[in-house]
Amino acid sequence: MNLEHEVELGSTTVQIGNWKKEADECWALSTQTTRITTILEIGLSESSRRLALEAREWLETRDSLVQVAITLKIDRDIPKITIKCWELCAGQYSISTRASPASASCTDEISITNQNNITVVSRDLSLPFQKVVGRAVDPNNNLERDFLITRRSLRRVAERVWRRQGFI
Repeated sequence: MNLEHEVELGSTTVQIGNWKKEADECWALSTQTTRITTILEIGLSESSRRLALEAREWLETRDSLVQVAITLKIDRDIPKITIKCWELCAGQYSISTRASPASASCTDEISITNQNNITVVSRDLSLPFQKVVGRAVDPNNNLERDFLITRRSLRRVAERVWRRQGFI
C-alpha cells in the first residue's frame, strides 16, 4: 500500500498520567510525535479475561489514541489460538446523554484450531484502514483498503506457534 513512511511497527512504552503500559507489538503513525493507533497483546500465561482488560485499558484510557486493540490468546493445553479485535463503540446505556463515553467492545473473533494435523481458521482477519493509518483511504490509490490477514497467513503463524509448543 506504500505506507512505509506513514506507519511504523514496533513496541514502545506509553504513559498517560499515572497509567503506563507497553504493548507486545504496536503500529504507530510516523509523525512528529509518534501516535500509536493499533496494539497487539499476546497471552500465553494471561487469561482471556486479562487480555480483554488490557484491550479495554488501551482503548478507554483518557487521551489514548489507540483505535484498534488485537488480543491473541494462545492455549497452553491444546492447539488453539483465539484472536479478538477490539474497538471503541458507542456506549450501551439505558439513558443516552451527550457525555456517554464510548466503550471497548469485541468487534471480531477468530478461532484457529488443529485436530488430526488439520488446521482450521474460522475466517480472515480484517483491520480497518482508517483506524490503523489515521486517515481515510485515498480514492486515487487503488492499493489502499482495509488490511486483510488471510486464513493462510493465520494458519502459518499458528502452526509455527504450535511447533514451538510441541503440538505438531
